[in-house]
Amino acid sequence: MTQQLRTITVDKPGKLLNMNDRGNDYGTGNKMWRDAAYWWAKQHMLRTRGAVGPVEVLTEIGVKDPKRRRDPHNFTKTVKAICDGFTHAAVWVDDSSEYVKTYEPTFTDDIPPHQMRITLTWEDGA
Repeated sequence: MTQQLRTITVDKPGKLLNMNDRGNDYGTGNKMWRDAAYWWAKQHMLRTRGAVGPVEVLTEIGVKDPKRRRDPHNFTKTVKAICDGFTHAAVWVDDSSEYVKTYEPTFTDDIPPHQMRITLTWEDGA
């Protein structure tokens, strides 16, 4: 088996989805993120079909102040929308735990604040 790794750096399509947001824009914001993730997957030709076990998804969010106190788990709505878009783009068979393992997003100043970096890691059966 061979370890595979794909990293893409993309512009955020809008405001991050946050568990603390009480507005009713979840549907609009969620769709925006899902659609963006779908096109990122197509543009970068992401595929993990030969994966043995779940694909690990690490999301790094560009910020100016990475040491500022944040609750990373509040932004799992963003990660979920990205995974939904990747599923729609056929990056993997399904986004259930059998195929995908996600981590809380992290915040970094290694990339510009308007961008995010998504890394997919998996074992290839070939």
